[in-house]
Amino acid sequence: MCDYPILSGTQEVCTVSGDFTGDEIVLYGSGTGSAVLQVAAIGGADESETWGKRAPWCDYFGPVNGNTVGITIFDTPSNFRYPTYWHVRNYGLMTANPFGLSYFHNDKSRNGSHTIDKGAVFPFAYRLYFHAGDTWAANVAGKFHDHISPPKVEVK
Repeated sequence: MCDYPILSGTQEVCTVSGDFTGDEIVLYGSGTGSAVLQVAAIGGADESETWGKRAPWCDYFGPVNGNTVGITIFDTPSNFRYPTYWHVRNYGLMTANPFGLSYFHNDKSRNGSHTIDKGAVFPFAYRLYFHAGDTWAANVAGKFHDHISPPKVEVK
């Protein structure tokens, strides 16, 4: 659930790039947003501590009309190379990227490509969490736990 209008024009799988300064959250396919704070599950904050790092989730938050709101991408344990590597920038880009190993490790011998056999299924599952407040007020870590350990529901 989200309390703000959301416009999405993403061009990559699970890329969030946003502008948090207007009356709405605008998601872009490339980084054209304003600076906000990102926090990763590993405890890193800001591009210098989160870019190229592996974590099960990454969160951005910032001001919208005087309110703090955020967007989190949750990786899923069944995904390829879980926990994923994050391609994040301070200007608002946040992308789950399990393929950029040579860049993240600054080692051209670490090829991140993966061959998919003809006819094979290669699924990815990510969850987006739109929230009020910063990472801690929104209990992002707890919501991630709910994502990977959903409650059992029995219909009688």
